[in-house]
Amino acid sequence: MLRQLLFAASIAAAVLACRDARMTSAFHELGRFHARDMHTLYPDITHFVVTPESVMANRTAALAFSRGLCGEREEVCFVFFWTDGSRAATGFPLSDREISAMSASYRRNHSTGADGFQCYNFGTVAERCGAR
Repeated sequence: MLRQLLFAASIAAAVLACRDARMTSAFHELGRFHARDMHTLYPDITHFVVTPESVMANRTAALAFSRGLCGEREEVCFVFFWTDGSRAATGFPLSDREISAMSASYRRNHSTGADGFQCYNFGTVAERCGAR
């Protein structure tokens, strides 16, 4: 009985890992910006990412992707998300059009312990994080 339960649990874990891998592959980094020194207004690194609306609706997947992208190397890391690649930024400065199409952002600061994911309510309904 225990052997069957362990087998079932391992299959369930494998199914979840495959689903998460497919979900992660739906995120595409369009660009990144490294600040040259720590005294700028920008974080150490900012990632510019586009993903389909269906994936962006899954906050857990977006948060996991963000944490993986930021890793442990950078002190301060931001990730900006869009669902429309034609309106997504690839670097700074951001245009009004790019800002209005942004669907979410993630920020992490090792110094302060900040670790947050934010959905935005601007843009079209389809561009909003978690909109359904």
